[in-house]
Amino acid sequence: MLEPILDGSKTIEHQGRFRIQLDISSSSTLKEGDIEKILRASSWEVNPESIAIGSPGGRAISTPREESLEDGGIVLDLLNISGIGYNPLLVVSYNPEFGFKSELMYEEGFQPPSNRNFIDFTPETYRTSYADNGLKHRRGKFCPLGSYTNRQVRKKVENTSLVNSLGLKSLLVPKIEAYGRYLDENLRDEDGQFGFVVYSVPSDKRVAGSELEEEFAEMMGLTESGDPTKVIATLLRKYTKNLMGGLKELHDKGYCHLQGHMGQFYDFPERPYLVDWETMIPLGRTVQDRLLNREIDISKPLSSVWRMMGKSQTSGEEAMEFVNQVKPYLLGDYLGISPDQISKDRRAAMIRLSKGRRGVMVMEDDVSGLVLQKHGIERSPLKKNQAKIGRNDPCPCGSGIKFKKCCGGHK
Repeated sequence: MLEPILDGSKTIEHQGRFRIQLDISSSSTLKEGDIEKILRASSWEVNPESIAIGSPGGRAISTPREESLEDGGIVLDLLNISGIGYNPLLVVSYNPEFGFKSELMYEEGFQPPSNRNFIDFTPETYRTSYADNGLKHRRGKFCPLGSYTNRQVRKKVENTSLVNSLGLKSLLVPKIEAYGRYLDENLRDEDGQFGFVVYSVPSDKRVAGSELEEEFAEMMGLTESGDPTKVIATLLRKYTKNLMGGLKELHDKGYCHLQGHMGQFYDFPERPYLVDWETMIPLGRTVQDRLLNREIDISKPLSSVWRMMGKSQTSGEEAMEFVNQVKPYLLGDYLGISPDQISKDRRAAMIRLSKGRRGVMVMEDDVSGLVLQKHGIERSPLKKNQAKIGRNDPCPCGSGIKFKKCCGGHK
């Protein structure tokens, strides 16, 4: 028997096509019928498709709960059982402007868990960026297997439990109902057995899939001026305005999600329901890391638009221009101020950075970081007993710029 990840979990072993160990959380709301369904589907005693009413993402099925429950005014009537198999992906086009295969579709037929990678390339929208030691890094190539690795299961379970303990008011997050591991020798790596997680989700309001793409295409088709900035901003803000406020609260608590794209949250007027916390990390040790990780989270919903732009054959150069034009709307919702003010602040930050770093390309991350700092984010005021900082001294915020060109210029 494998050691449970969460204390107090109830353990059940079951043999189907695969042998599994299911650990039920001490706070689980599952009924006996739910548990039986999970055991039979995850072990492939029955084909998971026989109980599924949907397949969110590539490695999950959704199935009705025996009894729905309410959390924060949201009805959770489905179980998401994720990591028990996969939908093979087909590449249907390649966009040279983007440098990666940009249009994908799932083949029909949910396949059993395996140790093979079912995506043989790495679109940028499938990779996770994070900041450390003042630099933006990308995690290794995304190689999704037909199940979750032991490390992934642990991260999903532990991070979800951690974020639930933060007491967030602007975001709803799922609670782990159960998690499991495959005990078969061919479903493991050097870190241990592969596995899966189970949590409850709503049956609607998920911001992803063909409906969003159809709406985007329809709105773009109505734009004859050739400048779709407002179209993109309108569509994004329709779904992300509440998310920005929730992310700010998460950041202020000291953490970042890093993968809040359109497929990861359900949009409700009360507060968004954000799922899949595997990538969550502390916001950062330095001011620069914290600013970078905030900027990464704020910008992540744009990855869904990049993908849709790839489908509409928009060039990479145009796409980046759109991103820069739309960013003020996201920053404005994050800070609770008008996008017009953000645009002015961005222009001022661009000029200041250009003068302070002659001959060095000004990065979008730095521009957004200065805008955030101007509005009080990660900016510590000088204390009365603190030594006076000279105008030509490095700014204490950690930006690496002279004080007069950075926080000292905000007076």
